[in-house]
Amino acid sequence: TRRSSDLNAGSDTEYAGVKQLMPGKVLIANQRGIKFKQVDFKEKFNLAEMDKKEMIARFREIMFSSIRKKLILGSISLAFSGGIDTKIILATANKYRLPIETFTVEFESQAEYKKKDYQLAKETSAKFKVKHYRLRLSPRKFLKNIESFIESSNRLINFNNLNSVCILELISRQGNIIVTGDGTEEQLSLYQHHVFPFSADLLLESVPLENARKLRKSILETYCNLFFSRSWEWRDASSDENEKVFKRNLFTNSVLEKVEKHKASKIFYDCFSVSPDTIFSPYKNSPMPSFFNKALWVDFSNNFKPKIFAVYDIISRLKSVEIQSPFLDADFADFSSKIPGMFKFKLGTRLGKYIMRQSAEKLIGKKNAYTTFKSGSDIPFDEWLLDPYFEKYVRSILNKKRIKKYGILNHKYVERVISEHYKERELFKEPRFGRLNKKGRDHTHKILKLLGFQLWMENNF
Repeated sequence: TRRSSDLNAGSDTEYAGVKQLMPGKVLIANQRGIKFKQVDFKEKFNLAEMDKKEMIARFREIMFSSIRKKLILGSISLAFSGGIDTKIILATANKYRLPIETFTVEFESQAEYKKKDYQLAKETSAKFKVKHYRLRLSPRKFLKNIESFIESSNRLINFNNLNSVCILELISRQGNIIVTGDGTEEQLSLYQHHVFPFSADLLLESVPLENARKLRKSILETYCNLFFSRSWEWRDASSDENEKVFKRNLFTNSVLEKVEKHKASKIFYDCFSVSPDTIFSPYKNSPMPSFFNKALWVDFSNNFKPKIFAVYDIISRLKSVEIQSPFLDADFADFSSKIPGMFKFKLGTRLGKYIMRQSAEKLIGKKNAYTTFKSGSDIPFDEWLLDPYFEKYVRSILNKKRIKKYGILNHKYVERVISEHYKERELFKEPRFGRLNKKGRDHTHKILKLLGFQLWMENNF
């Protein structure tokens, strides 16, 4: 071992004698000095050499291996939504006779489809002869439960992501090893906003390279607007102009200059630029890498992983439990990222996770594998924000005095958002799936983000 005084000062670090060792490199130190060496890694999975049948078989093998690694840890408490992911986990446990219990958190809702799904989760558990727990949560109980969580965390929390917190916190009272089905939506597609990049790939593979390049630029900007539209209502203008308008509305003049230096759209474009290049279809030579797979990679790497790992970390420490998801296993994530986009999503039926469904046909049956809709474990905030107790909470946290204290958010804009949202309180049923949506201006996602930001400021500054 050499003394640090004998080492050369690192030009890219703030400490003399400290070298910056980046991923993929090793540092070799000997009497002749110090040097870096690049390590060449051989790809573990080469999907280019597989046909579709082989790919499905390999995916199935990796999926079951990833699940078994988590299930053999001990007696498992499964966060059971009743969807394809947790059904596969439950069926695998049953196949290998591993101890498991299921827990379904039932968020209070007027929607019939949610009640139906909760009942189905109970029936599925009974079919596999495992003990099933139904944990109920109301808006009032939710607000009471999250107070301790928010106070104990110095992280910026988006209320819309607190469903995972609530589910894991409630289950932690019963078991000490919790397994979830998190991660497949972002890796294998399910969300509505994934339809656009999938359709874009279909278009791009059918045009010459020169035209594809021109189209790709406008497609990327449209997707950027789509990415931010649900929360902040970015519309048909350029993403740069949308961001300027959004910031002028949301922030006070005193911080606007600082805020404008940081471009959300630039971060989005940068994430896209460093995402891996993969193919959309093995049957056609597309002139461009898969736009759809890049969109999934951005979702998984820059949105989902930081959020879910933060939740796992906080709940694990607060409740002294171990939390695992088989679908975040390194091999599963690596293989999934390389699967051609067209094998992940079926446009005609709008079924995501398509290769996963094909892989699980024999295990859970075709009917279960191709279920078209599940309410999932999302909190019905569209309903909950209209609850009188929740509304009182919103108005209390986002009142003028508390907002003005920090001089960051424009209190007039916040007041307008709240006023517009609560002007119309009626809900209507969505024809296709029976979701309950709010009539009039719906600022649910804005209000949830504003709540998270304000509470973070108050807890940390």
